[in-house]
Amino acid sequence: MPARDDAMKKFALLASAVVVLLLGGVVAWQIDARAGRPTATVDPAASVLAAAAPIAPTATPSATTESGSTPPGSLVFEAGSTRLSSEAIAVLNRVADGARASAGATVEISGYYPAGADAVKSAALATARTQAARHALEANGVAPAQMRSAVAEAPAGTDAREAGRIELVVH
Repeated sequence: MPARDDAMKKFALLASAVVVLLLGGVVAWQIDARAGRPTATVDPAASVLAAAAPIAPTATPSATTESGSTPPGSLVFEAGSTRLSSEAIAVLNRVADGARASAGATVEISGYYPAGADAVKSAALATARTQAARHALEANGVAPAQMRSAVAEAPAGTDAREAGRIELVVH
């Protein structure tokens, strides 16, 4: 019987350790989430931040330019993804350069999501995308106090890919 008691004690100790580790991970994850640290991934090939010209401020965000292309201060993501592409990193570099060039500059990060039945899930994805952009800008030297972010439903009639964009404006 004593061998069985020892085995039960060891099992109970092991189970307790697993529970403590799981709870610690959940608590750490919640602390990161409350601190605004994104869980998005960055393309490793695009992790080298290249210098570029700053983006001029725009008056109002628009989904596409007159030629039908995405404006220079926009990030477009793959469906359901928060992953920053190499093109997105290049845009973020230009925005960061513009924000660092002026001490009083503010960067507006506007996340959009398509209207529809799954608006709650789409809004959460848009929030994660804005957090990924914020994190990348902060990593590129933009102070958190210089950034403002908001999430809103895209105007009716916007195609799904453009509705899931992030607009960046330096003021």
